[in-house]
Order: sequence, then C-alpha cells, then structure tokens
Amino acid sequence: MNKRADFRSRLTAAPYGVWAVLFIIAPLIFVVYYSFTDAAGAFTTANVMSLSKYTSTFLRSI
Repeated sequence: MNKRADFRSRLTAAPYGVWAVLFIIAPLIFVVYYSFTDAAGAFTTANVMSLSKYTSTFLRSI
C-alpha cells in the first residue's frame, strides 16, 4: 500500500474515530467519574458499594 492510499484510508476512518470518542469513550469516562465521586466531587466507593441493594434488579434484567 502506498502512502497516498494509506492517508486516504486514515482520512475516511477519521469520522468514525471522532464519533467513537464523542459517543462511546467520553460517556464511559463520565460514568466512571460519577460512580467514584460524591456530590461534592470527593473520591468515594460508597456508590459502588451500594450496588448490592439492586442485586435482584440486576438478576431480573439478565
């Protein structure tokens, strides 16, 4: 593959890369951030530990 074709293939893949970052990667980062912080923004594991209250809901959804 020559350099021109390689550049063209990267250029056609660029919109997908932008889309993936905006709509897949960024929301996942937000979810992880909010799951490990409290309302004041301090690090906590209380949100993750409270998931055990919803075990029956998780099992029903599976």
